[in-house]
Amino acid sequence: GVEVATYRSEVCKDNKVLELDTVSNAVEDSMRRDFTINSIYYDYDLDRLWDFNNGSQDIREATIKAVGDPYKRFNEDYSRILRAMYLSATLGFDIETKTANAILELGEDIKKVPHALVGKIVRKAIKDGCFHEFLYNLRNYFLLEHIFPEMIHTLDLKQNPEYHSHDVWNHTLKVVEEAEK
Repeated sequence: GVEVATYRSEVCKDNKVLELDTVSNAVEDSMRRDFTINSIYYDYDLDRLWDFNNGSQDIREATIKAVGDPYKRFNEDYSRILRAMYLSATLGFDIETKTANAILELGEDIKKVPHALVGKIVRKAIKDGCFHEFLYNLRNYFLLEHIFPEMIHTLDLKQNPEYHSHDVWNHTLKVVEEAEK
């Protein structure tokens, strides 16, 4: 899909947009985007891509990478952490090391994301058939307990080996994956 938005800048504090202003060009606008793959512009008049943050290279390398300083990006909006989980799941991309480290350090802050927004991202993962990968990402980045705390007890919980070859967590992931097919 293609998204069209006005060039803008944002001033954020405590994970809330305090000030929204338009900017005059794509370069300024691209510097406030969350991930490099989301900061590519297409100029219809010139039939040309503008890629100020090397997002095209990150697409070729199947990498999710924050624009600029990942700590700054996530501190502006903690829902970006969940968007990274979703994008990684839906695209099958790895998360770049600096971005991953910021997620690991700031992950607990996703508790500050409004439940409605968390639900929106979770529904996208379900709708796009990547919910099992999304759950896998949440576990690997120690975010599962903040989004689905009721699932924590399933980790490493053994089942009767006569009937099951996986613990409850992995069995659940397999069931979700099969349901997605």
